[in-house]
Amino acid sequence: MKEENLKALEEQFFYSDMKEISREELIRNMNGQDAFSLQLTKIFDKATATAKPNCELSQKGNYFAKDYDMTVKREGQPDYTRKYQFKWANPVVVKDAEGQDKKQWINSTLTFKEAFNQMEGRAVNKDYVFVDAKEPNNNRKYNAWEYIDFTKPDQNGVCPVVKEYNYDLEKKFEGYPLPVLENEKTAKDFFDSLKRGNIQLTDYKKPDGTIDKMFFEANPKHDVINQYDKDMKPVLLSLKRQEATTENLSQETDQKENQSQSESKENKNAEKKNEGEEDGSKKKENSQRIRA
Repeated sequence: MKEENLKALEEQFFYSDMKEISREELIRNMNGQDAFSLQLTKIFDKATATAKPNCELSQKGNYFAKDYDMTVKREGQPDYTRKYQFKWANPVVVKDAEGQDKKQWINSTLTFKEAFNQMEGRAVNKDYVFVDAKEPNNNRKYNAWEYIDFTKPDQNGVCPVVKEYNYDLEKKFEGYPLPVLENEKTAKDFFDSLKRGNIQLTDYKKPDGTIDKMFFEANPKHDVINQYDKDMKPVLLSLKRQEATTENLSQETDQKENQSQSESKENKNAEKKNEGEEDGSKKKENSQRIRA
């Protein structure tokens, strides 16, 4: 067994969110056979996800992770299995902070948690590379959201993967009253988590100034943000609209109060005027009586 090959496999599993696969387990299986499979299980809330990485021996005599089968189990629901590829990292030429060209390696393999999130119906955001086989320096990096379209299974029951290119997550959150967005680092962590397909819990400021909890989920398919309250019940009205509605109601209330005060003042002035006219009329009547 080659130490360099062992380290390469360890690194591949580490960056694929499968670091729990031990070095000892790899050594035990890297024994000259043409192929071997491993198994890793994780529990997320009430779901059990199991990945079975498949490794093969290359023509050069090195083992590499080819793909993995992910199975998600939920009580009361049929098991769902899908195959994911371990993808090779591809180079692209990008500009660094000084404007100089540098090579960057992009690996678009979906990690264990990203694959689970996608199989749960959520979208995952990844960088991809358009590869120019003849001239690698012409490789181009692009970004996309990827989700499974469960409404269009093929004859074998396999549902296609769809890419969305114009969904701007950060822009969707502009104007949202979330304390997490007030700090550059916490905002980045918040968005990175959503881009991995997670449902993210965070604080939000209610219109009355108090703090409550809310869950958020990216939904590029419908170009919206899914919102849930702290009990995971859908919130159909966006926070921005709630803020605007509250502000409009406040303005309407102020206008009504001002209008009411103005009308009250006008009524009082009218009453005073009527009282003055009545007093004048009475004085005039009394004066006439005296003359009589």
